[in-house]
Amino acid sequence: MLRGERVVLHPLLAKHADVLFPILSDAELWRYAPWPQSKSLEQLRARFARLESRRSSDDREYWLNWAVEENASGNTLGFVQATVDDALREANVAYVMSRAFWGRGLATDAVHTMLVHLKNTGVRAFSATVDSRNSRSVRLLERFAFGAIDAQDAQNVRYHLAASALLTIREELRDDAGAISDVQRAAFAGDAGDSLGRDLESGLVVASVVAEADRKVAGSIVR
Repeated sequence: MLRGERVVLHPLLAKHADVLFPILSDAELWRYAPWPQSKSLEQLRARFARLESRRSSDDREYWLNWAVEENASGNTLGFVQATVDDALREANVAYVMSRAFWGRGLATDAVHTMLVHLKNTGVRAFSATVDSRNSRSVRLLERFAFGAIDAQDAQNVRYHLAASALLTIREELRDDAGAISDVQRAAFAGDAGDSLGRDLESGLVVASVVAEADRKVAGSIVR
Protein backbone atom coordinates (compact mmCIF):
# COMPACT_ATOMS: atom_id res chain seq x y z
CA MET A 1 0.00 0.00 0.00
CA LEU A 2 1.27 3.46 -0.93
CA ARG A 3 0.12 6.69 0.72
CA GLY A 4 -0.09 10.06 -0.98
CA GLU A 5 -1.29 13.38 0.37
CA ARG A 6 -4.96 12.65 -0.25
CA VAL A 7 -5.06 9.17 -1.76
CA VAL A 8 -4.03 5.63 -0.90
CA LEU A 9 -2.87 3.18 -3.57
CA HIS A 10 -3.85 -0.43 -2.94
CA PRO A 11 -2.38 -3.31 -4.98
CA LEU A 12 -5.05 -4.14 -7.56
CA LEU A 13 -6.96 -7.32 -6.71
CA ALA A 14 -9.82 -9.23 -8.32
CA LYS A 15 -12.22 -7.79 -5.74
CA HIS A 16 -11.60 -4.27 -7.05
CA ALA A 17 -13.48 -5.18 -10.23
CA ASP A 18 -16.77 -4.73 -8.37
CA VAL A 19 -16.20 -1.01 -7.84
CA LEU A 20 -14.09 -0.30 -10.92
CA PHE A 21 -16.39 -1.90 -13.49
CA PRO A 22 -19.04 0.86 -13.24
CA ILE A 23 -16.28 3.49 -13.52
CA LEU A 24 -14.78 1.84 -16.59
CA SER A 25 -18.21 1.56 -18.18
CA ASP A 26 -18.33 5.34 -18.63
CA ALA A 27 -18.06 5.93 -22.38
CA GLU A 28 -16.54 9.38 -21.89
CA LEU A 29 -13.37 7.80 -20.48
CA TRP A 30 -12.81 6.09 -23.83
CA ARG A 31 -13.22 9.08 -26.12
CA TYR A 32 -9.57 8.72 -27.15
CA ALA A 33 -9.19 4.97 -26.78
CA PRO A 34 -10.96 1.76 -27.84
CA TRP A 35 -13.57 0.38 -25.50
CA PRO A 36 -12.06 -2.02 -22.91
CA GLN A 37 -12.02 -5.72 -23.69
CA SER A 38 -13.81 -6.71 -20.50
CA LYS A 39 -17.49 -6.49 -21.36
CA SER A 40 -18.78 -7.83 -18.06
CA LEU A 41 -17.97 -7.70 -14.39
CA GLU A 42 -16.99 -11.35 -14.47
CA GLN A 43 -14.48 -10.77 -17.28
CA LEU A 44 -12.93 -7.81 -15.50
CA ARG A 45 -12.69 -9.76 -12.25
CA ALA A 46 -10.92 -12.60 -14.06
CA ARG A 47 -8.46 -10.19 -15.67
CA PHE A 48 -7.70 -8.51 -12.36
CA ALA A 49 -7.13 -11.94 -10.82
CA ARG A 50 -4.51 -12.69 -13.47
CA LEU A 51 -2.81 -9.37 -12.75
CA GLU A 52 -2.35 -10.30 -9.11
CA SER A 53 0.84 -12.16 -10.08
CA ARG A 54 2.35 -8.69 -10.66
CA ARG A 55 4.89 -10.00 -13.16
CA SER A 56 5.02 -11.46 -16.66
CA SER A 57 5.42 -15.19 -17.22
CA ASP A 58 8.97 -14.67 -18.50
CA ASP A 59 9.90 -12.52 -15.48
CA ARG A 60 10.99 -9.68 -17.76
CA GLU A 61 8.32 -7.25 -16.62
CA TYR A 62 6.62 -6.29 -13.39
CA TRP A 63 2.92 -5.55 -13.78
CA LEU A 64 2.22 -2.98 -11.10
CA ASN A 65 -1.39 -1.90 -10.77
CA TRP A 66 -2.93 0.02 -7.90
CA ALA A 67 -6.54 0.89 -7.12
CA VAL A 68 -6.76 4.55 -6.05
CA GLU A 69 -8.76 5.36 -2.91
CA GLU A 70 -9.52 8.85 -1.62
CA ASN A 71 -8.47 9.29 2.00
CA ALA A 72 -11.35 11.57 2.97
CA SER A 73 -14.23 9.48 1.64
CA GLY A 74 -12.79 6.00 1.25
CA ASN A 75 -14.17 5.95 -2.29
CA THR A 76 -12.29 4.10 -5.03
CA LEU A 77 -11.57 6.60 -7.79
CA GLY A 78 -9.81 4.57 -10.48
CA PHE A 79 -6.35 3.10 -10.85
CA VAL A 80 -2.76 3.81 -11.80
CA GLN A 81 -0.40 1.38 -13.46
CA ALA A 82 3.27 0.80 -14.22
CA THR A 83 4.89 -1.92 -16.30
CA VAL A 84 8.42 -2.37 -15.04
CA ASP A 85 10.93 -3.68 -17.58
CA ASP A 86 13.54 -5.70 -15.73
CA ALA A 87 16.32 -4.90 -18.20
CA LEU A 88 15.66 -1.34 -19.35
CA ARG A 89 14.88 0.06 -15.92
CA GLU A 90 12.21 2.25 -17.50
CA ALA A 91 8.60 2.54 -16.43
CA ASN A 92 5.76 3.01 -18.88
CA VAL A 93 2.90 4.54 -16.92
CA ALA A 94 -0.81 5.18 -17.29
CA TYR A 95 -3.88 6.11 -15.24
CA VAL A 96 -7.67 6.36 -15.27
CA MET A 97 -9.96 8.23 -12.89
CA SER A 98 -13.71 8.41 -12.48
CA ARG A 99 -15.14 11.61 -13.95
CA ALA A 100 -16.87 12.22 -10.62
CA PHE A 101 -13.46 13.07 -9.15
CA TRP A 102 -11.92 15.12 -11.97
CA GLY A 103 -10.65 18.60 -11.22
CA ARG A 104 -9.71 17.96 -7.60
CA GLY A 105 -6.01 17.16 -7.89
CA LEU A 106 -6.53 13.52 -6.98
CA ALA A 107 -5.11 12.15 -10.24
CA THR A 108 -2.00 14.29 -9.76
CA ASP A 109 -1.58 12.96 -6.22
CA ALA A 110 -2.10 9.35 -7.31
CA VAL A 111 0.34 9.51 -10.23
CA HIS A 112 2.89 11.40 -8.15
CA THR A 113 2.69 8.77 -5.40
CA MET A 114 3.31 6.01 -7.93
CA LEU A 115 6.19 7.80 -9.67
CA VAL A 116 8.00 8.59 -6.42
CA HIS A 117 7.64 4.95 -5.31
CA LEU A 118 9.03 3.69 -8.61
CA LYS A 119 11.94 6.12 -8.49
CA ASN A 120 12.76 5.04 -4.93
CA THR A 121 12.82 1.39 -6.00
CA GLY A 122 15.28 1.82 -8.85
CA VAL A 123 13.39 3.13 -11.85
CA ARG A 124 15.57 5.43 -13.97
CA ALA A 125 13.03 6.80 -16.45
CA PHE A 126 9.31 7.00 -17.14
CA SER A 127 7.39 6.99 -20.40
CA ALA A 128 3.77 7.39 -21.44
CA THR A 129 1.85 7.52 -24.71
CA VAL A 130 -1.09 9.93 -25.03
CA ASP A 131 -3.47 11.08 -27.75
CA SER A 132 -2.69 14.78 -28.29
CA ARG A 133 -6.42 15.55 -28.09
CA ASN A 134 -6.52 14.17 -24.55
CA SER A 135 -5.71 17.52 -22.97
CA ARG A 136 -6.31 16.38 -19.40
CA SER A 137 -3.76 13.58 -19.62
CA VAL A 138 -1.30 15.82 -21.45
CA ARG A 139 -1.55 18.49 -18.76
CA LEU A 140 -1.02 15.93 -16.03
CA LEU A 141 2.17 14.65 -17.65
CA GLU A 142 3.45 18.16 -18.24
CA ARG A 143 2.97 18.96 -14.56
CA PHE A 144 5.61 16.34 -13.82
CA ALA A 145 7.89 17.76 -16.56
CA PHE A 146 7.35 14.90 -19.00
CA GLY A 147 8.47 15.99 -22.45
CA ALA A 148 7.22 14.81 -25.84
CA ILE A 149 9.90 12.79 -27.66
CA ASP A 150 7.88 11.47 -30.60
CA ALA A 151 4.85 13.36 -31.91
CA GLN A 152 4.76 12.02 -35.48
CA ASP A 153 1.48 10.26 -34.73
CA ALA A 154 -0.81 12.81 -33.07
CA GLN A 155 -2.92 10.03 -31.59
CA ASN A 156 0.09 8.31 -30.04
CA VAL A 157 2.45 10.99 -28.75
CA ARG A 158 5.28 9.53 -26.70
CA TYR A 159 6.40 11.31 -23.53
CA HIS A 160 9.53 10.71 -21.46
CA LEU A 161 10.89 11.78 -18.08
CA ALA A 162 14.17 10.91 -16.38
CA ALA A 163 13.47 9.81 -12.81
CA SER A 164 16.16 12.18 -11.60
CA ALA A 165 14.11 15.08 -13.03
CA LEU A 166 10.85 14.12 -11.33
CA LEU A 167 9.27 17.26 -9.92
CA THR A 168 7.90 17.42 -6.41
CA ILE A 169 4.21 18.24 -6.67
CA ARG A 170 3.10 20.89 -4.21
CA GLU A 171 -0.23 20.87 -2.43
CA GLU A 172 -1.57 23.80 -4.37
CA LEU A 173 -1.36 21.90 -7.65
CA ARG A 174 -4.77 20.80 -8.79
CA ASP A 175 -5.58 18.80 -11.90
CA ASP A 176 -8.63 17.87 -13.88
CA ALA A 177 -6.97 14.83 -15.40
CA GLY A 178 -9.41 12.01 -15.68
CA ALA A 179 -9.49 10.67 -19.20
CA ILE A 180 -7.18 7.74 -19.73
CA SER A 181 -3.82 8.06 -21.39
CA ASP A 182 -3.41 6.30 -24.71
CA VAL A 183 -0.97 3.96 -23.06
CA GLN A 184 -4.06 2.37 -21.61
CA ARG A 185 -5.57 2.01 -25.05
CA ALA A 186 -2.92 -0.57 -25.86
CA ALA A 187 -3.40 -2.27 -22.53
CA PHE A 188 -7.16 -2.65 -23.02
CA ALA A 189 -7.47 -3.20 -26.75
CA GLY A 190 -4.27 -4.99 -27.72
CA ASP A 191 -3.74 -8.59 -28.75
CA ALA A 192 -3.83 -11.22 -26.04
CA GLY A 193 -0.41 -11.89 -24.55
CA ASP A 194 1.89 -11.41 -21.61
CA SER A 195 3.03 -7.88 -22.44
CA LEU A 196 1.19 -5.31 -20.37
CA GLY A 197 1.20 -2.87 -23.23
CA ARG A 198 -0.68 -5.32 -25.45
CA ASP A 199 -3.46 -6.58 -23.24
CA LEU A 200 -5.37 -5.69 -20.12
CA GLU A 201 -4.30 -9.08 -18.80
CA SER A 202 -0.81 -7.65 -18.68
CA GLY A 203 -1.92 -4.50 -16.91
CA LEU A 204 -4.59 -1.82 -16.98
CA VAL A 205 -2.55 1.27 -17.34
CA VAL A 206 1.23 1.38 -18.01
CA ALA A 207 4.90 1.51 -16.82
CA SER A 208 8.28 -0.38 -16.73
CA VAL A 209 11.68 -0.96 -14.92
CA VAL A 210 14.21 -2.83 -12.67
CA ALA A 211 17.30 -4.83 -13.57
CA GLU A 212 18.63 -8.13 -12.21
CA ALA A 213 20.81 -6.28 -9.75
CA ASP A 214 17.68 -4.72 -8.30
CA ARG A 215 15.67 -7.89 -7.80
CA LYS A 216 15.63 -7.36 -4.04
CA VAL A 217 14.56 -3.76 -4.47
CA ALA A 218 11.92 -4.82 -6.96
CA GLY A 219 10.42 -7.00 -4.27
CA SER A 220 9.39 -3.87 -2.46
CA ILE A 221 7.64 -2.68 -5.63
CA VAL A 222 5.57 -5.82 -5.81
CA ARG A 223 4.46 -5.37 -2.25
